[in-house]
Amino acid sequence: MLGTRAVQHSHLDYDHKGAIIGMNLEGLDTPFMWQYDETSGFLNQLSYPNGMVRKNTYDPTLNLITSIDYENSEDGSASIGYAYQYDELMRPIQRRDSREAITSTATRNFTYNNRSELVKDQFQAGGSFSYQYDNIGNRKTAYELEKELSYEANDLNQYTNISTEKTLFIPDYDTDGNQTRIKTSTGIWNICYDANDRPVTFISEDERIVVTCNYDCQGRRFEKKIVINGTTSGHIYYLYHGYLQIAELDLMYPIPALLKSYLWDPTEPTATRILMMTYWKTNTMEIEEHLYYMHDVLKNVAFVFDREQKQRAYYEYAPFGGLFTALGDMAQANKFRFSCEHMDDELGLIYYNYRHLNPQDGRWINRDPLQESAGWNLYRTVKNLPTKSYDRLGCIGIFGALGGALIDYGFQVATNYIKGKEEPWTDIDWGSVTTSAALGAVGVPGALKTGTKIYKNIQGGLKMRKRIKAGQKIRMCDGKPKTPHGRKLHKRQQNKNEVYQMYKNGAQDNALLLVSIILLKRIGSEIYEETKKEIEQQNKGCCQDIIVIITIISVLRIEDFEEHNPYDPYDPYDPYNPIQPIGPSTPGPDILETNPNYIPPIRPFYPLR
Repeated sequence: MLGTRAVQHSHLDYDHKGAIIGMNLEGLDTPFMWQYDETSGFLNQLSYPNGMVRKNTYDPTLNLITSIDYENSEDGSASIGYAYQYDELMRPIQRRDSREAITSTATRNFTYNNRSELVKDQFQAGGSFSYQYDNIGNRKTAYELEKELSYEANDLNQYTNISTEKTLFIPDYDTDGNQTRIKTSTGIWNICYDANDRPVTFISEDERIVVTCNYDCQGRRFEKKIVINGTTSGHIYYLYHGYLQIAELDLMYPIPALLKSYLWDPTEPTATRILMMTYWKTNTMEIEEHLYYMHDVLKNVAFVFDREQKQRAYYEYAPFGGLFTALGDMAQANKFRFSCEHMDDELGLIYYNYRHLNPQDGRWINRDPLQESAGWNLYRTVKNLPTKSYDRLGCIGIFGALGGALIDYGFQVATNYIKGKEEPWTDIDWGSVTTSAALGAVGVPGALKTGTKIYKNIQGGLKMRKRIKAGQKIRMCDGKPKTPHGRKLHKRQQNKNEVYQMYKNGAQDNALLLVSIILLKRIGSEIYEETKKEIEQQNKGCCQDIIVIITIISVLRIEDFEEHNPYDPYDPYDPYNPIQPIGPSTPGPDILETNPNYIPPIRPFYPLR
């Protein structure tokens, strides 16, 4: 609402499964429409009011998007498209871009180190982005197109100097870890923070430009004022729905004027994409025009089109958000670009609600608000894996929410099995699942404790199943089982079939085992279907997904859980602790070729930053 006038008024339509299939907005002749796959429920098609259609194609095994095409709904001609290839760890290794303005396809190839950090983004036509890191994720060197930078970091993971062949920059930090002197693509800035570690004043090195920001009680920036040489050049007031910016007001007029309003995808409440921007006529409540956003798979805004399907903006990004191509008359006027976040052009920073990202350094300008509970490196963004992951607010991990929800759900399903309930999958306290998702998203310290329990249960449980499979009796070196599940198995070790049946019915402690392995490695569809068919034959058609997955897990190779592993399983930054799988004897990335059923070593759950 703006006074007594609604800025946006929408009506949502749902199908019989409760999925959003249409959104009618006041002032639009045609609604947004969504179409889903009948089997998987994945989004197949999104139709825009200007006649453009987004079509998604998925890998049949990995359930990852392999291509995105934007077409004209009238003649089916493709205007832009993205195609992706993935490796065995589901990391993108190639992206092919196509659009009408170019006759050939632009290809980018991605390379990673053994910690799944991006080390190279190579353009097939020439040029690249290359990075080297230390063991905790701080940059050592960065080569971006024709610019080379070297970094040094202290024990707090703060950069102490950033140098090129000709220049040396020394960053400064306050006692709370906030970077008070930064260098961005627009120059050097001195920053002042409030008591909540939010940047309130940015002053350029020559003191010509001063940018002042104000925040509300939820940490959202609601006002930004730009002063150049003592004269106010811009004064903006922002309106929000939750943490989504939905409108901008220009305070340079005697009466605040509505400049722009924004519409966000209602089908993605967690990883929201911006769909439309509305320009309003000055000092009126009349619409000037609607502009529509097109994205790549990581929700980076790639194109902006108007109602006539005319391209108004085109963007290309460096891996960590730097903008190296911006074309079109709306390229600068549109502020939502990389990861659908707000770009502060005058500062050279990207605003993520809780923190600002500096694309030049590929990291945040201050610590994670969650402090050490968020991880060891409080400045690193998305684990240096920007080709696969993104951050929503600057502090909340999307996969943390997923992990929290799945762990809670797994516990409840296992408990229902133990109690003998007829509907173990549906008799769920969804309020508890939602709460766990929220706790997992913010990375509460309990996640580390849960992760420790996951690892210990898996390590002990898989070793015991290996002995059971070999027909051996379970023997503990100290005479006592190491896990709760082990104590139950120990009582019934004389009968192999009874032991397996007990495990199949599910113990509550091993709900964590099930959820963790599903999160870390998706079971291949061929193996899954073969196992399911075999179990159905044995049980006369009666089969549950949990039984199939547990059965597959019980026969997988488990040599890598032996105690001789040289690294600390609870320290993901240990230099001997590779994220990429290793074999029973010789480390190497080709283990998946020789053992497609391999499961990497399980570690505690850490939300993605």
